[in-house]
Amino acid sequence: MNKQTKSLNFLFQSALVLLFFVPAILGASPKLPEIKLEVECILPSGKKVNGFTEEGLLRLGFVDGTVECILREAETKDRGIDSKKNPDQIRYLVFLWSHLDTIEVCDWNGKVCQKSGYTIPQKDKDIPAPFPSFSVGRFPLQIKIQSKNYIAPEILLLDDSDFLRFLTKYTGIILSVSFLFGAYCLTILVLWAIYRQTWLAVFGFFLLGWFSAILVLSGFFHLFVIPDYSFSLATAKKLTVGYLEITGILWILTYFELPSKAPWWGRFYYFLLACVSLCLLALNFPISRFLLSLSFHSIYLIATLVAIYLALHRISDSLRPSPWLLGSLLSLLLWEILNIFAYDHLDLHDSQIFLVLILVSFIFQIYSSLRTVKEIEEEKIPFKKTHLKGLNVQELTDKLNTLMSEEKIYLEEELRLADLAAILGVSVHQLSEFLNQYLGYSFSDMIKRYRVEEAKLKMEQEPRKNLLNIAYESGFISKSVFNDAFRKWTNMSPQEYRKYLLQKDFQE
Repeated sequence: MNKQTKSLNFLFQSALVLLFFVPAILGASPKLPEIKLEVECILPSGKKVNGFTEEGLLRLGFVDGTVECILREAETKDRGIDSKKNPDQIRYLVFLWSHLDTIEVCDWNGKVCQKSGYTIPQKDKDIPAPFPSFSVGRFPLQIKIQSKNYIAPEILLLDDSDFLRFLTKYTGIILSVSFLFGAYCLTILVLWAIYRQTWLAVFGFFLLGWFSAILVLSGFFHLFVIPDYSFSLATAKKLTVGYLEITGILWILTYFELPSKAPWWGRFYYFLLACVSLCLLALNFPISRFLLSLSFHSIYLIATLVAIYLALHRISDSLRPSPWLLGSLLSLLLWEILNIFAYDHLDLHDSQIFLVLILVSFIFQIYSSLRTVKEIEEEKIPFKKTHLKGLNVQELTDKLNTLMSEEKIYLEEELRLADLAAILGVSVHQLSEFLNQYLGYSFSDMIKRYRVEEAKLKMEQEPRKNLLNIAYESGFISKSVFNDAFRKWTNMSPQEYRKYLLQKDFQE
């Protein structure tokens, strides 16, 4: 076993170990006091919203302008807070996962006010924290909220010990996620350094985009990276989504080798790439926020669904272990669906479910990448040390010719390198080296060439038969794979070859 194989096996096992960190993130949420807050809000339209927050969640939706609220403490069940016995006790009002541009909290008289949010630099905040936090005394409180995002902050009221405990565990969750993403990035970096595959480099940039998105949405980017600056979260989110869509599309283009193997789908993804670029340029113009969001969501869904379709049609491709890729893409699709519908229809405000979906998706993708490069290595072994010593090459050649020419084993759609090696009574490495050294083909190319010859024969024998039926009968799993292989080995499409046969018959 060479050093590269040993390294791959180590990374392969490490990717599985990382999976066990996901339940730890799910269980890392601290148990906090149960709070009910009575809220009275006036929207910019003049509409009044009264009632209690649901499980600490103030759901106001998308609002243009400033929302003014009065917040009263209705009931608090905890171990250390008793507002009736000690009304002046300092507590902390926290707006978790708020995504608020600006929030101002004032006492009842409006004399003492504190501001926080993404548009407020950390130096101007009374309590620098990843999420808007305020030290408060007596209730009621006056609150003013401005945000171009969906307004549904989770409100917590904590004493000193609970606030410190919550801040510690919240930080622990983000650090755990950061550790996992760091492990993912290191794995991709090692794979790229060994194999220099373009799709690995692009996937690395895609991974960094998700990592940046988590840091921005969690508030840690604002707290530690740019503490002296402010920014619009709505714009930052759209820039991040645009970056993710661009790198994601480029990853799909390079991973499936669409420009060379499926030109039509390659052009389609280039079109999506142009659409994303136009959406990013549109951020500089006064265009409807709803229209931009709809465009970004649509591009994401279309690109992901088409990638799932491509993965399904390459399930039997030995150099592309699509089942693991399929799991990754499905996780990303579910993430986007929840992201679209969670606000009004699902009780999924707790962002941990989104973190877990992303982590699971990338564990699948790391696993897929490791399997891919491992099978590439088996297909293209640098034969420094031969595996053919003591092997009767002529006998192996005769057996292979019999299997291909007489038994036509290549017609089996699920045929893999390991299956053929077992039938021939040799190891996978021996067969791979034999094919490359003595025949000059990889396993995948050899099988596809035999299938193309079979298809050509059927087209000559049955000139009016449907081409798709001929493809399936020749062992191909889809029309796209059939067209790509046929063009590679004949320099023309199946339709062009059929036309050539008809002209040939007419001339004769």
